[in-house]
Amino acid sequence: MPLSIKTKQVASVTCIVGLAVVLLSAWYVASLASVRLEETQARAELIANAVFQRAFEVVRTGGDPVAALQNDGGLQSILQASIYSDNVICAEIVDTRGVVIAHSDPANIGSKPAPVDDLTLLLNEGVTAQVRAIYTPGGRSFEFRKPLLLNGTDFGTARECLSSIGHSRIRFPGRRKPVVARGRSM
Repeated sequence: MPLSIKTKQVASVTCIVGLAVVLLSAWYVASLASVRLEETQARAELIANAVFQRAFEVVRTGGDPVAALQNDGGLQSILQASIYSDNVICAEIVDTRGVVIAHSDPANIGSKPAPVDDLTLLLNEGVTAQVRAIYTPGGRSFEFRKPLLLNGTDFGTARECLSSIGHSRIRFPGRRKPVVARGRSM
């Protein structure tokens, strides 16, 4: 049985609309991944700049820079506060050998951090790699690095470990329950 002109027109319009929805959805997901990663990099850069500024003030006074960084309460506060930022797993300063000098968790001082992929490289990769990084089940870990210089000589690196997914929902799963419970009791 041949299809009528009206049936063919309806089928054509349905296919065009379906294709448009699929293409716009793919574009939206790709844009969302790119924006999320750029936002994560901007947050990591802000933390690295704060660490850099404090480290510069600490080592500028002279003496042993490693001991000065390890004993500075202001730097330790910046490192510990950074983990409250969404996506930040840890913040640390490593020396030129890759050994942790200061860390958001002081128990990690003296260890070598596990190598992870560089966030800047991911941002330079294609959309497919970015979408894959964001939507990988469980997320992936990345790092952002900023070299620390003293009189033009590299003495360490400010390093932020980042997750491709936000961890605030994981770390504080019950923070919305009181609001919901209060709403039910009224």
